Amino acid sequence: MASVCCRARQPFHPQKLYDFLQQTFMLQEQEVYEHLELQGDILKEPKTGATGQMIKPLEFQKRSQMRKITYGKAHASAHPDCRSSGQKGLMIGRRNDMMGEWSSAGNMLKLNCGAPWFAAMPQEAWPDIKVAEVMQDFVEPHGDRRQEIVFIGQNLNKSAITRALDDCLCLEKDLRESKHLRDPFREWPALELMEVEVTDSSEVSEDGDSSKVSEDRDECTRQLSEQ
Repeated sequence: MASVCCRARQPFHPQKLYDFLQQTFMLQEQEVYEHLELQGDILKEPKTGATGQMIKPLEFQKRSQMRKITYGKAHASAHPDCRSSGQKGLMIGRRNDMMGEWSSAGNMLKLNCGAPWFAAMPQEAWPDIKVAEVMQDFVEPHGDRRQEIVFIGQNLNKSAITRALDDCLCLEKDLRESKHLRDPFREWPALELMEVEVTDSSEVSEDGDSSKVSEDRDECTRQLSEQ
Protein backbone atom coordinates (compact mmCIF):
# COMPACT_ATOMS: atom_id res chain seq x y z
CA MET A 1 0.00 0.00 0.00
CA ALA A 2 1.16 3.52 -0.77
CA SER A 3 -0.10 6.98 0.13
CA VAL A 4 -0.05 10.36 -1.58
CA CYS A 5 -0.81 13.58 0.29
CA CYS A 6 -1.75 16.58 -1.84
CA ARG A 7 -1.38 19.96 -0.14
CA ALA A 8 -1.94 23.51 -1.36
CA ARG A 9 -2.81 26.94 -0.04
CA GLN A 10 -4.87 28.13 -3.01
CA PRO A 11 -8.60 27.40 -3.16
CA PHE A 12 -10.02 25.03 -5.74
CA HIS A 13 -11.81 26.65 -8.64
CA PRO A 14 -15.41 25.41 -8.12
CA GLN A 15 -16.13 24.69 -11.78
CA LYS A 16 -12.76 23.06 -12.48
CA LEU A 17 -13.03 20.83 -9.41
CA TYR A 18 -16.62 19.92 -10.21
CA ASP A 19 -15.75 18.97 -13.78
CA PHE A 20 -12.79 16.86 -12.63
CA LEU A 21 -14.87 14.99 -10.04
CA GLN A 22 -17.65 14.32 -12.54
CA GLN A 23 -15.19 12.85 -15.01
CA THR A 24 -13.33 10.78 -12.44
CA PHE A 25 -15.85 9.63 -9.83
CA MET A 26 -19.48 8.96 -9.13
CA LEU A 27 -19.91 12.21 -7.21
CA GLN A 28 -22.38 12.32 -4.34
CA GLU A 29 -23.50 15.48 -2.58
CA GLN A 30 -25.97 15.58 0.25
CA GLU A 31 -28.51 18.09 1.48
CA VAL A 32 -26.95 19.21 4.75
CA TYR A 33 -29.68 21.41 6.13
CA GLU A 34 -33.15 22.71 5.66
CA HIS A 35 -34.10 26.22 6.63
CA LEU A 36 -35.57 26.67 10.08
CA GLU A 37 -38.72 28.69 10.51
CA LEU A 38 -37.29 31.81 12.13
CA GLN A 39 -39.21 34.56 13.83
CA GLY A 40 -37.03 37.54 13.01
CA ASP A 41 -33.46 36.43 13.68
CA ILE A 42 -34.33 34.11 16.55
CA LEU A 43 -36.37 30.94 16.79
CA LYS A 44 -38.04 31.90 20.05
CA GLU A 45 -39.92 28.70 20.83
CA PRO A 46 -39.10 25.06 20.09
CA LYS A 47 -40.76 23.82 16.94
CA THR A 48 -41.65 20.34 15.77
CA GLY A 49 -39.92 19.26 12.56
CA ALA A 50 -41.42 17.19 9.77
CA THR A 51 -40.36 13.96 11.53
CA GLY A 52 -41.80 15.04 14.86
CA GLN A 53 -38.36 15.87 16.28
CA MET A 54 -38.17 19.01 18.39
CA ILE A 55 -36.02 21.79 16.94
CA LYS A 56 -34.26 23.74 19.68
CA PRO A 57 -33.96 27.54 19.56
CA LEU A 58 -30.89 28.84 17.74
CA GLU A 59 -29.78 25.32 16.99
CA PHE A 60 -28.35 24.52 13.58
CA GLN A 61 -28.67 20.85 12.74
CA LYS A 62 -27.06 19.07 9.86
CA ARG A 63 -30.26 17.23 9.17
CA SER A 64 -29.93 15.34 5.97
CA GLN A 65 -33.04 14.75 3.94
CA MET A 66 -31.31 11.53 2.83
CA ARG A 67 -31.47 12.66 -0.78
CA LYS A 68 -28.09 11.81 -2.20
CA ILE A 69 -27.66 13.16 -5.70
CA THR A 70 -25.33 11.19 -7.96
CA TYR A 71 -23.63 12.89 -10.90
CA GLY A 72 -21.59 11.70 -13.84
CA LYS A 73 -20.19 8.29 -14.66
CA ALA A 74 -17.19 6.63 -13.10
CA HIS A 75 -14.04 7.13 -15.15
CA ALA A 76 -11.25 4.58 -15.56
CA SER A 77 -8.79 6.94 -13.83
CA ALA A 78 -10.45 6.31 -10.46
CA HIS A 79 -8.67 3.16 -9.29
CA PRO A 80 -11.14 0.66 -7.76
CA ASP A 81 -8.82 -0.05 -4.82
CA CYS A 82 -7.99 3.59 -4.06
CA ARG A 83 -9.39 5.49 -1.11
CA SER A 84 -9.01 9.18 -0.34
CA SER A 85 -9.90 11.56 2.44
CA GLY A 86 -9.91 15.33 2.82
CA GLN A 87 -11.17 15.71 6.37
CA LYS A 88 -8.40 18.09 7.49
CA GLY A 89 -8.60 20.56 4.65
CA LEU A 90 -10.66 21.23 1.55
CA MET A 91 -11.00 24.85 0.41
CA ILE A 92 -13.30 25.74 -2.48
CA GLY A 93 -13.39 29.22 -3.97
CA ARG A 94 -16.37 31.41 -2.94
CA ARG A 95 -16.89 29.15 0.09
CA ASN A 96 -14.53 30.89 2.48
CA ASP A 97 -16.33 30.16 5.74
CA MET A 98 -16.84 26.41 5.65
CA MET A 99 -14.43 23.53 5.18
CA GLY A 100 -15.34 20.84 2.67
CA GLU A 101 -15.29 17.14 3.52
CA TRP A 102 -13.96 14.79 0.84
CA SER A 103 -14.19 11.01 1.12
CA SER A 104 -13.85 8.39 -1.62
CA ALA A 105 -13.71 4.63 -1.97
CA GLY A 106 -13.05 3.28 -5.44
CA ASN A 107 -15.17 5.19 -7.95
CA MET A 108 -17.53 6.69 -5.35
CA LEU A 109 -16.74 10.11 -3.86
CA LYS A 110 -18.72 12.11 -1.32
CA LEU A 111 -18.21 15.86 -0.98
CA ASN A 112 -20.13 17.65 1.74
CA CYS A 113 -19.95 20.67 4.02
CA GLY A 114 -17.79 20.33 7.11
CA ALA A 115 -16.96 22.58 10.05
CA PRO A 116 -16.17 26.31 9.86
CA TRP A 117 -12.57 27.34 9.31
CA PHE A 118 -10.97 28.85 12.40
CA ALA A 119 -10.05 31.91 10.33
CA ALA A 120 -13.75 32.51 9.67
CA MET A 121 -14.67 32.71 13.36
CA PRO A 122 -13.79 35.12 16.16
CA GLN A 123 -11.28 33.59 18.52
CA GLU A 124 -13.85 33.64 21.33
CA ALA A 125 -15.84 31.06 19.34
CA TRP A 126 -12.95 28.62 18.98
CA PRO A 127 -13.33 25.35 20.90
CA ASP A 128 -11.32 24.75 24.04
CA ILE A 129 -8.01 23.94 22.36
CA LYS A 130 -4.49 25.34 22.48
CA VAL A 131 -4.15 28.54 20.49
CA ALA A 132 -0.59 27.61 19.50
CA GLU A 133 -1.77 24.38 17.85
CA VAL A 134 -4.38 26.23 15.79
CA MET A 135 -1.94 28.93 14.75
CA GLN A 136 0.47 26.35 13.32
CA ASP A 137 -1.99 25.94 10.45
CA PHE A 138 -2.28 29.68 9.78
CA VAL A 139 -0.59 31.05 6.65
CA GLU A 140 -1.68 34.40 5.28
CA PRO A 141 -3.69 35.43 3.40
CA HIS A 142 -5.95 32.41 3.88
CA GLY A 143 -5.44 31.66 7.58
CA ASP A 144 -5.96 27.94 8.23
CA ARG A 145 -7.80 27.42 4.93
CA ARG A 146 -5.92 24.85 2.86
CA GLN A 147 -6.01 21.68 0.79
CA GLU A 148 -4.93 18.45 2.47
CA ILE A 149 -6.18 15.36 0.66
CA VAL A 150 -4.68 11.91 1.24
CA PHE A 151 -4.92 9.05 -1.28
CA ILE A 152 -4.23 5.46 -0.18
CA GLY A 153 -3.95 2.47 -2.51
CA GLN A 154 -1.71 0.29 -4.61
CA ASN A 155 0.32 1.46 -7.61
CA LEU A 156 -0.68 5.10 -7.15
CA ASN A 157 0.62 7.52 -9.74
CA LYS A 158 1.69 10.39 -7.51
CA SER A 159 2.56 12.79 -10.32
CA ALA A 160 -0.75 12.19 -12.13
CA ILE A 161 -2.81 12.68 -8.96
CA THR A 162 -0.93 15.82 -7.97
CA ARG A 163 -1.10 17.27 -11.48
CA ALA A 164 -4.86 16.60 -11.75
CA LEU A 165 -5.61 18.41 -8.50
CA ASP A 166 -3.17 21.24 -9.22
CA ASP A 167 -5.05 21.86 -12.47
CA CYS A 168 -8.21 22.46 -10.40
CA LEU A 169 -6.67 25.21 -8.27
CA CYS A 170 -7.52 28.87 -8.76
CA LEU A 171 -5.11 30.95 -10.77
CA GLU A 172 -4.14 34.47 -9.73
CA LYS A 173 -6.75 35.96 -12.05
CA ASP A 174 -9.39 33.64 -10.52
CA LEU A 175 -8.52 34.91 -7.04
CA ARG A 176 -8.92 38.49 -8.19
CA GLU A 177 -12.37 37.68 -9.59
CA SER A 178 -13.41 35.13 -6.98
CA LYS A 179 -16.89 36.63 -6.53
CA HIS A 180 -17.67 35.84 -10.15
CA LEU A 181 -16.49 32.23 -10.20
CA ARG A 182 -19.10 29.77 -11.42
CA ASP A 183 -19.98 27.35 -8.62
CA PRO A 184 -22.08 24.31 -9.64
CA PHE A 185 -21.86 22.49 -6.28
CA ARG A 186 -24.91 22.22 -4.08
CA GLU A 187 -25.47 25.05 -1.62
CA TRP A 188 -23.83 24.90 1.80
CA PRO A 189 -25.20 26.59 4.93
CA ALA A 190 -24.02 30.10 5.67
CA LEU A 191 -21.84 30.56 8.73
CA GLU A 192 -24.48 32.90 10.15
CA LEU A 193 -26.88 29.95 10.42
CA MET A 194 -24.46 27.95 12.52
CA GLU A 195 -24.93 28.07 16.26
CA VAL A 196 -21.45 29.10 17.39
CA GLU A 197 -20.90 28.90 21.12
CA VAL A 198 -18.82 31.83 22.30
CA THR A 199 -16.49 30.61 25.02
CA ASP A 200 -15.43 32.94 27.78
CA SER A 201 -11.88 34.03 27.04
CA SER A 202 -10.73 32.89 30.48
CA GLU A 203 -11.54 29.31 29.40
CA VAL A 204 -9.57 29.52 26.19
CA SER A 205 -6.22 30.25 27.80
CA GLU A 206 -4.56 27.22 29.34
CA ASP A 207 -3.69 29.02 32.55
CA GLY A 208 -6.99 30.86 32.83
CA ASP A 209 -5.48 34.29 32.19
CA SER A 210 -7.84 35.93 29.68
CA SER A 211 -5.35 38.70 28.95
CA LYS A 212 -2.95 36.13 27.50
CA VAL A 213 -5.30 34.84 24.80
CA SER A 214 -4.67 37.62 22.29
CA GLU A 215 -1.02 37.78 23.35
CA ASP A 216 -0.58 34.05 22.64
CA ARG A 217 -2.05 34.47 19.17
CA ASP A 218 0.12 37.49 18.39
CA GLU A 219 3.23 35.66 19.54
CA CYS A 220 2.37 32.59 17.45
CA THR A 221 1.79 34.75 14.40
CA ARG A 222 5.14 36.50 14.91
CA GLN A 223 7.00 33.20 15.26
CA LEU A 224 5.37 31.73 12.16
CA SER A 225 6.22 34.83 10.11
CA GLU A 226 9.87 34.51 11.12
CA GLN A 227 10.13 30.87 10.03
